[in-house]
Amino acid sequence: MVALENEGMPPANVRSLVIVGGGLNGLATLFHALRLGAQRPLLIERFQIGHDRGSSHGPSRIARSTYPHAGYVRLMRATFAEEWPRLERAAGEPLLFRNAGLFFGPENGPIASYAKAVKEAGAEVDELDLQHARTLFPMLRFGDCRFVLHDRTAALIASARVVRALERVGRAGGADFQVGTRVLGIDPTRDPIRIETDRGEVLAERVVVTAGPWASGLVPALAPRVFAARQNLAYFELEGAREEFRVGRFPVFARLGLGDNDFYYGLPEFDHPGVKIARHVTRGRDDDPETPPGTYDEDAIEDLRAFAIRELVPSVRGLAGADTCMYTCTANEDFVLAPHPDNRRLILGSGCSGHGFKFGPMLGRILAELALWGDCRLPEYQALRAEFSLRGRG
Repeated sequence: MVALENEGMPPANVRSLVIVGGGLNGLATLFHALRLGAQRPLLIERFQIGHDRGSSHGPSRIARSTYPHAGYVRLMRATFAEEWPRLERAAGEPLLFRNAGLFFGPENGPIASYAKAVKEAGAEVDELDLQHARTLFPMLRFGDCRFVLHDRTAALIASARVVRALERVGRAGGADFQVGTRVLGIDPTRDPIRIETDRGEVLAERVVVTAGPWASGLVPALAPRVFAARQNLAYFELEGAREEFRVGRFPVFARLGLGDNDFYYGLPEFDHPGVKIARHVTRGRDDDPETPPGTYDEDAIEDLRAFAIRELVPSVRGLAGADTCMYTCTANEDFVLAPHPDNRRLILGSGCSGHGFKFGPMLGRILAELALWGDCRLPEYQALRAEFSLRGRG
């Protein structure tokens, strides 16, 4: 057992660790906090675990090493090697399903920086010429690109299963859950830190805030850095045998275009009828998380349908479902994983910008170590410390 910083039991009415927000990052932080010896940590969640108001719900996500920044490539390598296996062992079930990953787009677009970064980091990513790519992966047209990046580390993440497993492991490990509880404010100037909720006051020696799009309302220091962006996604039935569109047969993929928000991606059918198609939208948005999800944007779904018709070889038979989620973004899509500037026992985990789920088990480790040890000595984190700071790079 690893000793905690300033070891010793806090007063009976003071929690040693409180995590505000029960999405993936909060649950993963709880998982690692228990592993590192935290006693009866408390997780406070405004809604219910697995709710659809943030960005952690839904059946599937993409895991990949293909990134435009070598530091993220290396961080993902460590996540694949250490943290996804650790979580799968604890969960007692597979959560990652290896699957071909394809990344492509116009040669004069961002695909060039992705190709450079994976080469610099030595990732298991091959560059395929167009003819070879179409032979290996005949479901995709690759219409406006010269080459395709084939990510041999890629996988589909069973995201809903991950959330359920983390909750189950957390409860079995002795953590306390306070769901359906709204946090009204956090006072970092007090010792212990004071958390005001609609059920009363909670005192804590250490606090980790992973409250998604509500985080900046609770921690004003985050407000200049993060904003919310509502996403729309669709599930399409395609012409052909359903077996052709499942994990192991149909790739995960992303087309990286030229302009803002010109980033589309797709996943095989998994735990929901239809192939999942979505657009990664992080520019020109500042949505209100208090607005209930409601119905999806029909124009956005038609845009996704047009993309599927344009890029997929099988014809689109129909819409099998649609959903929304709420990203919490930074302008350059770097994460915020850092202590509060006025109190290093208040740790901020935010700004995952729609690409954090694949790193989730590692982000939980980083946040837990920052909270319990005062730092995270993981080399891949240290290399990205400036990017992950509250101020960010540049």
